[in-house]
Amino acid sequence: MESAKGFKAWRKAVASHAGLARHNGGVMLGPLALSCQFWFPRPKQPTNPYPSRDCDKLLRLVSDACKCGGLIVDDSQFVAIEGSKRYADETGQRTGTVSVPGVEVTISAVAI
Repeated sequence: MESAKGFKAWRKAVASHAGLARHNGGVMLGPLALSCQFWFPRPKQPTNPYPSRDCDKLLRLVSDACKCGGLIVDDSQFVAIEGSKRYADETGQRTGTVSVPGVEVTISAVAI
């Protein structure tokens, strides 16, 4: 995944945002849930109705970046993980503030 075109920079950006979140709220401890929605530009002629990147690798990229950014102690804290990947609309836009390509990340505490 690290060698995939553009993903080294993307992981660095996610780690940077994780570091900002840690600075604002501290390190997240205990069991956590990770939810990610990945957005990709729509190709002019897509070969599939879905983006080609592996969702599990994208999720691993985010969980590793959260650890590198110091937001979590270890990515084994994620006891529930959910991910989806989508194309942006024809204009390259999507609803919300995430640029394309991009990811919306939600991390929450889990009671077990």
